[in-house]
Amino acid sequence: MLSINKLNIFIGLLSFFSGLVFSNNVYALDNQKVCYKINKFGVKVGTAVLESLGRVEYQGKKYALIVFTARAVGFFDEEKIYMDIETLYPVVVTRDINIFGKKEKIDEFYGPDGKIKIINRSKGKETETTFQTSGRADNIYCFIQRLSNLRKIAQDDIFELNLPTRKVSAVVKGKDEVNIDGFLKSAYLIETVPKQFKIWLSDDGAMLPLRIDGTVGLRSAVMIMTDSCKSDKN
Repeated sequence: MLSINKLNIFIGLLSFFSGLVFSNNVYALDNQKVCYKINKFGVKVGTAVLESLGRVEYQGKKYALIVFTARAVGFFDEEKIYMDIETLYPVVVTRDINIFGKKEKIDEFYGPDGKIKIINRSKGKETETTFQTSGRADNIYCFIQRLSNLRKIAQDDIFELNLPTRKVSAVVKGKDEVNIDGFLKSAYLIETVPKQFKIWLSDDGAMLPLRIDGTVGLRSAVMIMTDSCKSDKN
């Protein structure tokens, strides 16, 4: 029989190697809901929620799911992003948009070769567009998910993103502070080049997206975190 000491060592090693085996499937923001206020010129104009719901089944296949929802006066946008479980790159994105009564439903299909097919349904009409990116196509919320999974980043780190409309480099500018309800929170600041997005990730183990600029379809709007909690959808 194993002695108590040997048993403890065995359990410790088992836990360690189990962590290595499953590390690629542990998502930093799994079952996590982050709530935001949407500000424009310093005034709150709406709210947004970014939820990571972990593994789901969609059209007979398994994916990791992120749901982003934004609401403002005359504006609604819900984006369901189905990601490859291993790589966390987008595979299918479905969008439900309503801007002052103009409703659109958009389905986006991302191929591993950079090919993107977009189907747009509006006013009873359907259009289909296909185009090619220079590398594997990405989504800004997938990128945030992957970045959070790294647990640690450093100044001058550079990440390349092939977004549907353009290719950008995301550069870690260094440490900064974000004002969350009157409290200054330390964060990593990431900016894209050319300028399009700014992302502040908390510099703790959670690496939560505290503030995001440039992702909401409202000009000059920014998203600032108001709360984070476990998702109630699981």
